[in-house]
Amino acid sequence: MKTIRTVVATYNGEKYLEEQLDSIVNQSLKPDKIIIVDDCSKDGTTTIIGRYREKYPEMIIYEPNQRNLGHKQTFEHGISICKTDYIALSDQDDIWESDFQGGVVRAQGYCGVKHQSIS
Repeated sequence: MKTIRTVVATYNGEKYLEEQLDSIVNQSLKPDKIIIVDDCSKDGTTTIIGRYREKYPEMIIYEPNQRNLGHKQTFEHGISICKTDYIALSDQDDIWESDFQGGVVRAQGYCGVKHQSIS
């Protein structure tokens, strides 16, 4: 069975974050893990992340940046810790339809990154 992890990059995203995370955890094909990388938010983003970590402790991995790195490096940080077949990327304001990840994996042609081990 193929594995999939979702990387979520956040920065002051409290406005959409709950709806986004709900759309990810309620996928028909659930990700094995959701990696949330926060880029030093100053709003309620980290409080929301904390609630979801408590609610889904086996699914949510929280990796805060130590300093503000920007959007690109925040996603790169999340991708770097994924050891999986597929990686889906989600901006903090993305709301996914319930079969988004399932459709993506079935089609195997999407804007994700296929992980390849380097020996």
